[in-house]
Order: sequence, then C-alpha cells, then structure tokens
Amino acid sequence: MPRSIRWRILLGVVLCVGLLNALLSIKGYVDARHETEELFDARLAQSARLLSGLLHEQLDAKALRRLQQALQTAPHAASTDEEQEPEALVTGHHYETKLAFWWLDSQGQVRLQSHNAPAALPLTPGYAVTESAGRRWRSFSLATASGGWVVVAERDDVRGELAQKIAARNLLPDALGLPLIALLVGWLVTWGLRPLAQLIAAIGRRHPQDLTALPLPHDAPQEIAPLTQAINSLLAQLQAQRCRESRFIADAAHELRTPLAVLAVHAENAQQATTVEERMQSLTALQRGVARATRLASQLLALARLEGEASVAPCDLASLARHVSAELIPLALQRGQSVSLDCPEHVPLQGAQEDLELLLQNLLANALSYSPEQGQIELRLALQPTEVVLTVDDSGPGIAPAQRQSMFKRFMRGEQGQGAGLGLAIALRAVERHGGQIRLTDSPLGGLRVWVSLPRL
Repeated sequence: MPRSIRWRILLGVVLCVGLLNALLSIKGYVDARHETEELFDARLAQSARLLSGLLHEQLDAKALRRLQQALQTAPHAASTDEEQEPEALVTGHHYETKLAFWWLDSQGQVRLQSHNAPAALPLTPGYAVTESAGRRWRSFSLATASGGWVVVAERDDVRGELAQKIAARNLLPDALGLPLIALLVGWLVTWGLRPLAQLIAAIGRRHPQDLTALPLPHDAPQEIAPLTQAINSLLAQLQAQRCRESRFIADAAHELRTPLAVLAVHAENAQQATTVEERMQSLTALQRGVARATRLASQLLALARLEGEASVAPCDLASLARHVSAELIPLALQRGQSVSLDCPEHVPLQGAQEDLELLLQNLLANALSYSPEQGQIELRLALQPTEVVLTVDDSGPGIAPAQRQSMFKRFMRGEQGQGAGLGLAIALRAVERHGGQIRLTDSPLGGLRVWVSLPRL
C-alpha cells in the first residue's frame, strides 16, 4: 500500500470505479443475455406460427420448390430452375446461416427445410435444446392443424454473441473513461490537499526557535482547522516546556551560586588554616555546605520533574507514609523531636507514587526543620468517600495568615527557615498534578498545619 495520501485516494477511487464498472458490466451482460433470450424465443414462436399459417399440405411440388428457393440464404444453394426469382440469390445477414426450420407433414415426412437445418428433429411442443454436429440449437416446435409439425431453430452461439457484443459496447466507454477518471481524481486530490501542502510549507519555513502559533486562514477547510489547532497546542506545550527549562536553569544558577561560593570560601579557609582546630572547623562547615547544596540540587531537580505529566497507577498512601516517616526518624531523634503517624492499615489511591513520596518527604522535612528541639510532628491520613485527607501538624512558630499563600512560591522561606524555600512549592505542584487541594492553617500543636485533599480516582 503506498504511503502517499494522494496515491492512496487515487488508487482507492480507481479500484472502486473499476470494480463497480466490472460489476455493472457483468450485470449488463446477464441482463442482455436474458433479454436476448426472451427476444429470440419470442421470434422463434412468431416465425413458427407464421410458417404454420402459410404452409399447407395441398402445396404442389413447384410451389414448394419456389418456396425452398426463396428461403435459401446463400447464392450457391439456389436452384437453377428457370422460374427462380433473382432476389433469392441475394445474400442476407450472416446470422441467417445460424437459423433453421423444418416442415413435416402428417406422415412425418420433411416437406420443406432450410439448407443448414440440423439432422435431429425435436418434435415436442414448445421450446427445446438440440445438440447437432457440435452445436447447440434452441428450437420451437408447433403442431399444425393437419397433424404435421413446424420447427424453427436457432444456434445458441447467436444469442451469446449478441449479448457479448452488447456488453462489450457498454464496457468499452467505461474502460476508455477509467484513465480519464484517474487523471481527474488525481487533479482533484492534488487540489484538495493544497491547504495541507501549504501548511507543511509554512512549518518547513519556520525557524526552530519560532514557537508562535500558526495562523489559520479564514477560508481554511474544516479538516485543516483541527490539525492546525493540534500543532498550535503542541507548540504551546513546547513553549511552556522551554520556559520551564529556562526558569529551571535561571533558578539553579541563582540559587546554587551562593552555596557554591560559600563552599569555595570554606575550602580556601581549610587550605589556609594554621591549626588543626581551624582546619576541622572549616571542613565541618564545608561538609554542611555540601549537604545544603546537595539538597538544593535535589529539590530543583524534583521540582523540574514535577513539571511533566504524571504517570498514575494504583498505590498505597499509608505504606508510603510509613516508609517516609521511617526515613526521617533518625533526623528527628538527633533533635529530640517526636514524629507520630496516625493512618489506616491501607489507603488505596490512584496516583504517581514518586510524586506522593516527594509530597510526604517535603511536608515532613519542613515540619522537622521549623519545629524546635523536643518539638512534635503529627502525620494523619483519613479516608473519605471521595477523597483522602492528609494533615501534617508541627509545634513550630507557624506562619502568619497574611503570608501563608505566598509561601507556596519558589524560594520563599519562613523567618526561621534554613532551607531553599522549595518544600511547599514542590508539595503544591505534586498536589496539583493529582487534582487535589492544599492549604495552610493553624495547628492544634501551636505551629502550622498543612491540609491536603487528594481525590480517590
């Protein structure tokens, strides 16, 4: 099958037209054969009745001879009788040689017959088929009033030949017209696909950096509009992706510049230290700086990954919560903080497991970071008929109501925050990808409560 749409349409139309013409020709041949059969059968019966009315047994030999001569179909079969009519020598249509007749008297004797009549005589009333000398004859037999028979016969190939000629004459214009149809359809397809070719040319002329929407002409065909809209949608997504990449690069360059500069200072101080104590202090500070830079890079990468489409699959949010809590317990123990988890055995959810894990990690890490030593962090999961509600409470200083909405912006830190200010931005993006909601309220523990609602899809 050709890959070109033009050739597919052209080939399909030509094949359909050719097949339709073939079927119509076959039907035409069958109908023509049937009609010629009916016509010839009627003519046989009419000829037999006409001969029956003209012939009678009182005809003398001379009258029979003159009648025989008049019914000859070729000059060489004519008699030399002096009373022969000149018109009997005139050759008629060549189909006459394929017609025959007999006249038998009441005694069964042949009184008159055509020169090409077959030997077999079907003397049964009505129509019959006779085989003679390798030929099939269609005959009509009629009993006369005197007890004799008139039989008129016709070779079967006359009928088939006539039907074939009728079908051939009907098929010839179709066969000659098929190439013209192909040329016309080819031109129409080319003309019809011209808007698509113009769209392809417009895209081909574009610079790779040009992601603006394609213009849609007011006279564009209906089929082109959805394609143009789909391309424009894709261009918009690419533009948004490019903006996200540019923003990520700018954010990474801006946020990593200071930690990397601090690391360079600590490394230089360690090199220039004159005592072991000064060198150890610089190395310790360098180690903390590397940890902060590593966390910042991880959060930036996580935020960039959350810009794409989520891959949703069945998961257990309760299992994820237990796993994330267990990972952060050592950090809480270092500061004497307590972490409690209250959730059912299983919390089934349709979601992206990696995104939900990032959500839990950042919410718990923020709570641990802002809670004081000996503080409390509580994580709860509750199953509702249509949603899953997740809350994280801490005993930290909390956030003033006027500042809570702005805390979801990137690189926004609380007054005592030591992180990069990406935790809540990551949490917001993870919740939005699941079609959920997130908000900040006061916690019964005195600090901040993060309330998250995720639909149970």
